Amino acid sequence: MFGRERRDYVALCAAAGLLPSLAFVVVIGSAWSGRHAVLEDPPPNISIRQDLSYADLRDLYKRAALVAVPLEAATLY
Repeated sequence: MFGRERRDYVALCAAAGLLPSLAFVVVIGSAWSGRHAVLEDPPPNISIRQDLSYADLRDLYKRAALVAVPLEAATLY
């Protein structure tokens, strides 16, 4: 996961808590967003990364088995 805009990190943390044997990597920073995301009290299977370079982000995507973007319910994308 990458970015800060309209992400539903509460739902993501709840889902990760139900899947304790899976590792989650959450990227909560981006160069173009003015918002500041915070994950409060994430489950132990979530590792948090911030402000990756584009090359590092591409590498993370390349190694991922799945990429999910948990959007807030009212998001109009």
